[in-house]
Amino acid sequence: MEDNQISIFAAEFGAFVREHSLELDLGIRSLQLLVGIGIVSSAWIAYQTFQASRNEFRAARIAAKKEKTLEYSLTRNRRYQEAREFLEKTYESAFRDNSPLNYGQIQSNEQAYLSAKYLLSHWEVMAISLENEIIDNDTAYEMVGLTFYKTVGMLRHFIEEMQRNNDRRYTTLMKLYATWEDDLRKQGAVPPRDQIRREQY
Repeated sequence: MEDNQISIFAAEFGAFVREHSLELDLGIRSLQLLVGIGIVSSAWIAYQTFQASRNEFRAARIAAKKEKTLEYSLTRNRRYQEAREFLEKTYESAFRDNSPLNYGQIQSNEQAYLSAKYLLSHWEVMAISLENEIIDNDTAYEMVGLTFYKTVGMLRHFIEEMQRNNDRRYTTLMKLYATWEDDLRKQGAVPPRDQIRREQY
């Protein structure tokens, strides 16, 4: 009797499965789809969270670099100001005419020589800091780009002579000078090179 009931149940269950096979198949497929959507959604949320964290870190890093750049402000560097003021007063006409100083002019005056070396060391440290992304290029350029260009331009003959004895000296500084000179020229902040040559010779 019991075996007969089991057979009847099995037959009825089989009939039910055959009758509803399409619904069952659709249900399984729907469940698989939902699971797949869940996995993809979880992965997308994880990716978005990672991107947000990375963007926050990047923004914080940029903000820190800008803050460090602002701390580099020349107005806070008294020794730089004194060195520049001494050169401007000593070679007033040259600075007024934007005529580069030669090595002999500077080398013959000990204080001028030390002042020029200090100015260039100051800018070299800034150039190295920019190259190594310790401070922010855009902020530094906006703050001191033109001042840097004019100062290094006035001392470029002195730099060339110093490099005869050590060709690695001021290399990072001169790379930055060339880059910022191009940027300033594109903005129209400095005259074309051929005009500078005509004014100097």
